[in-house]
Amino acid sequence: MPKYKVLIVKIGALGDAVMASSMINAIRAGHQDAHITWLCGEEIAALVKTFKGVDEIITLNNKLLAGNVLNKIKFVLESWKKLLGRRYDLCLTGHSDSRYRLLSKTAVCKARRHFGGRFGPLPGRYHGTEYARLALGHDHSVDVSYALAETTVAPSEASKGMILLLPGGARNIMNSDGLRGWPVSHYKKLAEVLLSRSVPVGLIGGPDDVWLEDEFIGLPVRSFIGKTTVSELLEVIAGASALVSHDSGPMHMAYLLNTPLVALFGPVMPQSRLPYCIRESALFAGMPCSPCYDGRNYAGCSSNVCMQSVLFYETIKKLEEMKIIK
Repeated sequence: MPKYKVLIVKIGALGDAVMASSMINAIRAGHQDAHITWLCGEEIAALVKTFKGVDEIITLNNKLLAGNVLNKIKFVLESWKKLLGRRYDLCLTGHSDSRYRLLSKTAVCKARRHFGGRFGPLPGRYHGTEYARLALGHDHSVDVSYALAETTVAPSEASKGMILLLPGGARNIMNSDGLRGWPVSHYKKLAEVLLSRSVPVGLIGGPDDVWLEDEFIGLPVRSFIGKTTVSELLEVIAGASALVSHDSGPMHMAYLLNTPLVALFGPVMPQSRLPYCIRESALFAGMPCSPCYDGRNYAGCSSNVCMQSVLFYETIKKLEEMKIIK
């Protein structure tokens, strides 16, 4: 018999791709020999390539999404060309925005499902669970749990024994989410305390975060900011002793790779971003206005007092509780 063929449409971002990887095991629970194709943006292709169980990856130039209307049309046409005439038993679109459903219009799919309506995602429930529920076709009344994808990432020796900090980040190809970032001054104080205890500290981030290195001048930290590809960043995180990070792509990479994590939250509930098994590692500023993120936009806020209220010594205490430092 021909294999059961599934198309996953999940264009970005890094953290979303990690959570969406639960669909792989959910699909294979019912169709062990399924052929799984993942349509994604170039931004996350290197990450998706590490997921065991994905048979084929089709990449799109998702930088076009940040451009004008003409570029967005080119993006859709690129997808139509690559999927034209391809046949699938099931097409899964892991986006609530209905425009992403256009991307698979030229593929022939026996069944289609997408986020939205009875398929969620349901507020307050871990998105990895919601992706698995989408893959299985269950409605809101069903709470399922499937492991995230196994990966082929090898730990880097360059970060061995380090505690990594992410002072930048909180952005993707479409927008900047600065309100969920932890203040750089807090990261600096945390680095100073760790170094005083002879704990090696590393900094991670993208090319747009290079300016942050100036905030750590005089401290013997190792900076990987802007110096790693996505593949190399995965290896650096896999090799580290722990990561301290606000809600970001690297935060999701850490628990995917079983790297100990202290996760910092304010505008977003940790329940929707972290698997149940590691939620005790989260520090959440449960202020009266939290959470204030609806999946696309934040409430009007001139200062992220929620994140500022998570103090650096709380992260030290959490690292001690987790026995990462003494």
